[in-house]
Formats: sequence, structure tokens, C-alpha cells
Amino acid sequence: SQEEKLAQVKSTDRGAAIGIGKYWAAGANVRISFIGGTPAQREQVQRVSREWTQHANLNFVFTELADSDVRVAFDVNGGSWSYVGTDATAIPATAPTMNLAWTERSNILHEFGHVLGLIEEHQNPNAGVKWNIPLVLKELSGPPNLWPEAVIQQRVLKVYPPKLLGEYRPFDP
Repeated sequence: SQEEKLAQVKSTDRGAAIGIGKYWAAGANVRISFIGGTPAQREQVQRVSREWTQHANLNFVFTELADSDVRVAFDVNGGSWSYVGTDATAIPATAPTMNLAWTERSNILHEFGHVLGLIEEHQNPNAGVKWNIPLVLKELSGPPNLWPEAVIQQRVLKVYPPKLLGEYRPFDP
């Protein structure tokens, strides 16, 4: 399971970079590599993503695939998504942990917020969102998303339990 893989990582020398919950330890060097992408896309991601390091106490170190914690792919048909925080360390070393179908500044910042450990606001354990579940399922299973129910549950309806996040901030409506 993912929790077992994270426990294995925490027991290695790399485990020092892992903090509480899904967060990286303060001052950690998060190693990032690319799977594909043009030189211009890679440069854009490096430049924009580093904006986060002005506000978070960690560093982004761009490296080769074999040494990375986070692996960014650029599949234009794969949507934009990212594993949350240190969850990326439990993913096989050759698999992407993020995909950027679009490399606009706002999208890069959004996905790298997930790299930091930030979740979608509607999944905040302090949110208390009351969903019309049949309507959500109907809308997101149709065009343009065409998501299966399991994906809708994971990306929209799931609320993160506080024990997975550590102490989390209040809901921001």
C-alpha cells in the first residue's frame, strides 16, 4: 500500500526530507525531474514553480529522473494533476507524479501547490461541503470530463481525513 511505501521511504536517508502528514520537512530539497517536454516547457516549469519557494521553506532542485522525488510529464491528453506532497515518494521511480497538459503560469502554480502538500479546497477536512452527489456524478461523468465514478469520488467528493494531513488550516470559502 501507499502508506507502507511511505514508511519505507521514511526509514531511508531520504526520509529526513519528509515532515508531518503529506508535508515535506522544513528546509527540504525536493528533487524534481522531467519525463518528456520541450526545453521551453521545462524552462517555464522551473521558472514558475520556484515562485513557491519564496513562500515555503523548501527548495526545488531540478535533477535527473533516477534521483527525483517529483517527476513532471507533459502528456497533452492526460490533463493536469499532481500527487499531494510526499505521496509522490511512494510512486515507482519511472512513473510521473505530475502531469502538465497546460504550462500556463496559473496551472503550474496550482499543480506545484499540490507538490507542497496543499489539497483542493473542497477536500479540506474543515470544509463541510454538502454535495448534491447524483448531480455531481451526472455532470462530471459527461463531456468534457467523462470521468468514471471512482475518479469523481477521488478528485471531488473525497474529504481528506485530518490524520493524513496533520494540522490543517481552516476552510477558505
